[in-house]
Amino acid sequence: MIVFENFRIFKHHTVSSTNDVAFDLITGTNLPLVVVVAEEQTKGRGRAGHRWDSRPGGLYFSIAMPSRGLLEDSRLIVYSSLPVAEVLHDLGLTPRIKLPNDIYIGDKKISGVLGERKSEYLIVGIGINVNQGEFPAEIPATSLFIETGKTFDRDDILYNFLHKFRILMESPESHFERWIRFVSALNKRVSFTYRNTKITGIVEHIDRELNLYVDGRKFNIYEIFGLTEP
Repeated sequence: MIVFENFRIFKHHTVSSTNDVAFDLITGTNLPLVVVVAEEQTKGRGRAGHRWDSRPGGLYFSIAMPSRGLLEDSRLIVYSSLPVAEVLHDLGLTPRIKLPNDIYIGDKKISGVLGERKSEYLIVGIGINVNQGEFPAEIPATSLFIETGKTFDRDDILYNFLHKFRILMESPESHFERWIRFVSALNKRVSFTYRNTKITGIVEHIDRELNLYVDGRKFNIYEIFGLTEP
């Protein structure tokens, strides 16, 4: 176990899912903040049951903590994309947040966030493509290595993220202005699924309660799926 700031970090080579291991670990201990890191996941997953390609070279980790209630947990899950975007920006990239919490470079995904509430706990899973040199043709993904031609120390990226995340946890909503600077949907025509209904229109505004206003209609960001920006 490694202690960093308020986090207790546990490293593994291969796990099924860091979210699952982090949940099992926090429920079996009295630790308030658990981080599970893996070199590889055999059953890594993304939002809405999608598979997350978790081959060696990426940074895969999950943070488990006591639940703060549905609203606060949902808010933190959405805002968890901010420290990822800031870490990538610090490294010289130009990331954009695709709602609700995927991170892209151009039209290719470089990171994703999966938040899950289980029992009295919140687990936030993060995948960042770091040193992978290629991806299957059917996966529109990129990595830090592909974008820069350089390899990176994944521990440095992890600790930089955790430092920013610890600050974010104190008051997620106070980071709205920094978060929205990375959001790419504003003033664009988008399509997404909301409560099993397909929605298409221009994003006119996003408010501090994390509502998306599309052609005069209001949609909660927590409940949108499959957003595309044609």
